[in-house]
Amino acid sequence: MNKKNNNTVHNFTELDKIFIPCDLDEGAIKDQLSDYKYNIKFFQIVPQNYSLVKKNIFTQENKNIDGYGLKFFAPLVTKTILVPNHTGIKKYNNIETYTLDGEEIKIDFDIVMQIIDPAKYIVEGKNKVNELNALVTRLLRIYISDKKFDQVIKGECKLKDFDPNFELDNFTEKYGIEVQKIMIEKVNLSENLKKLYNDAAEEKQKRIAQTERLQAETEKAKNDAEIRRINSNAEADQIKTIEAAKNSMYIDKINAENVAYIEKIAKVVQELKKNGLSDDNVNACIRAMILSENGNAIFTDGGLSSQNFTAGLVAGQIANNQKTKTR
Repeated sequence: MNKKNNNTVHNFTELDKIFIPCDLDEGAIKDQLSDYKYNIKFFQIVPQNYSLVKKNIFTQENKNIDGYGLKFFAPLVTKTILVPNHTGIKKYNNIETYTLDGEEIKIDFDIVMQIIDPAKYIVEGKNKVNELNALVTRLLRIYISDKKFDQVIKGECKLKDFDPNFELDNFTEKYGIEVQKIMIEKVNLSENLKKLYNDAAEEKQKRIAQTERLQAETEKAKNDAEIRRINSNAEADQIKTIEAAKNSMYIDKINAENVAYIEKIAKVVQELKKNGLSDDNVNACIRAMILSENGNAIFTDGGLSSQNFTAGLVAGQIANNQKTKTR
């Protein structure tokens, strides 16, 4: 049986091969797919996903027997053939066409089909692949010509857009083959468009690189500014700290000098009182000493001693008192 099947020559058309599953083995089913066969039995088992078409040898009438399982008919006067119900895919590659904006492109697309009227397909449709090719190619070019290049994308086309005048429905009516989907698989660019898009892609990459570089430089500038601000604040804080320390030291120094100054004034007061000056005269002398620029110099290093200065003040004050009495 296997040897017979292996030597069997099947007269499959191109459309037949599209609808027959690729994994179908060389069994008894395949022997019943290509041509009508005489039946000497009054029944036949129809596999799932197949339809049976019977033909009366006297009337030449073709009739579909729907469904799968055990089917009955009159033997000897009936020929039968199995027709696949599987969907089939026909591929079209490098179909040249033009877009609405005049760009030449090449399209790879698929059509998904199914035999919905097996009897009509067997009689009228199985040899109509050239007519199908011409129809779908023309419809594709019309469809693409109504779109700008950037509107042509891969994916499923809606049949109402691809075939607004229902020409595919007429094809189905005549030949029993229904086109169910149109799938654009690839859009091939012309050499000019390839160069244009390659240049655009290169320019885009340059812009991206430039943008990234500018962003990096901006970020670095921000970071540098922040570092300078932090350093400036730290330096200002340091200066404030140093100035505060200096001021504190200056105040301490002034305080220390004031203490020494007050101590020296106290010694002068004591000396003046020892020399018999009254309190009013002492106060007058001390006030004159403080206000006088020359008086301040006596307390600097290397100046007159408090005792000598006091003697001078006493002598001056006595002379002044005598002068006042004489008047």
